[in-house]
Amino acid sequence: QTTVLLLSNTIPAPAVMVDRSLARQNADLASRAKIVEGLDARLVLIDAGANVDKYYVLQGLEDPAADGASRAERFYSYQHWGRTGTAGDSKLEGPSELEE
Repeated sequence: QTTVLLLSNTIPAPAVMVDRSLARQNADLASRAKIVEGLDARLVLIDAGANVDKYYVLQGLEDPAADGASRAERFYSYQHWGRTGTAGDSKLEGPSELEE
């Protein structure tokens, strides 16, 4: 039997932590980024019979330190995925405007 869990946050966005693996991609951004409200999803797929146990994290990030002409382009998309218990892979895209 396959089990799919959607782990959602009931904590307001400012209290939500940026995924700790972001520091491997960009330590400076990881130290100051904030989660954009409503843009934090964590998925888990477990199928013990098929030996499947994987995760996927998707976060919208805002860099509050962006200033000047780049102020509008202060948002990032961060994805992190892999097998539970491993470092997995990740991808950081941005900066961009929020609408992108």
